[in-house]
Amino acid sequence: MKPLRDEKRALQDSLSRVLTWCTVLAGVVGVAGVAMMLATRGGGSVSLKEFTPAAEGLRHPASILRAAFRGEALAVMQCAVIVLIATPVLRVMAAGVVFLVERDWLYVAMSALVLVGLALGLVGWVE
Repeated sequence: MKPLRDEKRALQDSLSRVLTWCTVLAGVVGVAGVAMMLATRGGGSVSLKEFTPAAEGLRHPASILRAAFRGEALAVMQCAVIVLIATPVLRVMAAGVVFLVERDWLYVAMSALVLVGLALGLVGWVE
């Protein structure tokens, strides 16, 4: 049986890998979306003076994924944003699992509360 310190270090390393790989995935997907955009639309200009919301089809995860699989560049870039938003959520979930394995009930409860808060914020019930 491994010493407790080694087990905790392994769990921390796993949590670190979750953050690293999600960030790398978001970067790769984002760069792919930019490359697709440049390939299809060329090097046009962008105006940052006025905010223009995303089209209706690019506002919900399911429609974003469908559009990305059709090869729409903006949808691929939106997927990168979804991955970035999911990264801390996955981190909290992974931490909750770690605390559950360690039977640290206070931190399991705190992780659950954080997840509830994130979920409420993501669905728009809390601003």
